[in-house]
Amino acid sequence: MSEDPKFKEVFDSLTPDRQKGYILHIQKVKKSTKRTFRRTSRIEKNSKRIFIGKDLHDCVCGLSKKMPKCDGSHNKF
Repeated sequence: MSEDPKFKEVFDSLTPDRQKGYILHIQKVKKSTKRTFRRTSRIEKNSKRIFIGKDLHDCVCGLSKKMPKCDGSHNKF
């Protein structure tokens, strides 16, 4: 976050529960020699969700019947 002030600003604007969810998800990487790479990868994969203010489990495709949570409807196609 220190490298991208805009990302830090957006992340700080999330609710404390959403921030905690992302932090726990990113820190929960299994131990390996590529740990830093995997954490960076998780940040990159979730950055779109963070920028639009979504939670880890919120639907971003718009197909879910249980909005705002994802029900896996996007996997049925």
